[in-house]
Amino acid sequence: MVGKVSKREANSVPDLVVGYRNAQTNGDRFYIAAEFKRGQLPAEFILGNGKNYGGYENVPLKPETRYKAYLRGVTENNGVSLSS
Repeated sequence: MVGKVSKREANSVPDLVVGYRNAQTNGDRFYIAAEFKRGQLPAEFILGNGKNYGGYENVPLKPETRYKAYLRGVTENNGVSLSS
């Protein structure tokens, strides 16, 4: 399920986002659930399935909890990362 994201909402995602455990330690609301390298994007991805992807833990989601999922694309050129 994908909903509409307002510009203000999209800008609220910080530039530096870490994995779940570090986010919990730091008190961050955002965390990376998975990372896929170029050419390795699966046809289907289930958020919260408990598996590891690219060194990130896709932790199970809590019942009766509302979540917002964001997709971030990152490209790297000459050692400089750009995301959108």
